[in-house]
Order: sequence, then C-alpha cells, then structure tokens
Amino acid sequence: MPCIICLQFRHVVAIPANTASPSISDDKAGAPARATVNLFRAWGLTDGEACTLLGGMSARTSARWNDGAQQ
Repeated sequence: MPCIICLQFRHVVAIPANTASPSISDDKAGAPARATVNLFRAWGLTDGEACTLLGGMSARTSARWNDGAQQ
C-alpha cells in the first residue's frame, strides 16, 4: 500500500503590531546579550569557543558583546 501524505493548510490572519505600546529600552534590549556573555564566563568558555557556539560570530562582534556586558 503506497504511503500518502495529506497536508492541510490553514489561513492565518495577520494582526497588526500595536505601535502605541511603549518601546523596549536599550538596557532591556541588551539583557539577552549580557546574560549570554555572563553564562559563557560561568561555563569557562574561551572567546573562540563562545564565537563558535554563537554560530561563528566574529571576534570583533564578540568583543563588543563582552564590552557591553561589563558596563
């Protein structure tokens, strides 16, 4: 008996963004980067290992992240 796969698609109604809501502060926007840097430090990762774990991030970008985490 052949294998038959039936796909059903549903229409998704897009909901516009609420632009009247307050924007995210720079401090809150940077929190995930700071948390990541601090976690990597706790794990004892080298800068090279952290860059690899983050998908091949450049050393310069990694240095900027590290500088931002120390502020």
